[in-house]
Amino acid sequence: MEQLFHFISEIDTTFLRQQLGDLKFGSWIESFIHETGIQLDDYLTISLIDLYAKCGSIDKAYKLFRGLKKKDLAGYTAMILGCGINGRANDAIVLFDEMMNAETQFASIENYLMKMALNWRSSIFLTSATT
Repeated sequence: MEQLFHFISEIDTTFLRQQLGDLKFGSWIESFIHETGIQLDDYLTISLIDLYAKCGSIDKAYKLFRGLKKKDLAGYTAMILGCGINGRANDAIVLFDEMMNAETQFASIENYLMKMALNWRSSIFLTSATT
């Protein structure tokens, strides 16, 4: 039981550490969850997706994203932004299109603006990569 209380207090620091991109801590949290048999819910999974993406482990983030029980706006946003900061603009656009085709409905103006921003980001990345 003491381990569980320690784990819960550590979850609070996850959000601070994900902003700092602490890959070692994220790996420890995920290992601890698996070793103790704690159910990894979507809320914690999205935090780990964000952390792994900010640390440059985008493939690990993708693996966790594909395992989400319910892919909602928070999950897609974490993954799309993760692709963006890791130079994978085309993947971000594919994920955005996937999100728009999902069951969840979003306002059409937001869709247009986000797609425009992703295309703009993609063109900047592709331009800087070729020069």
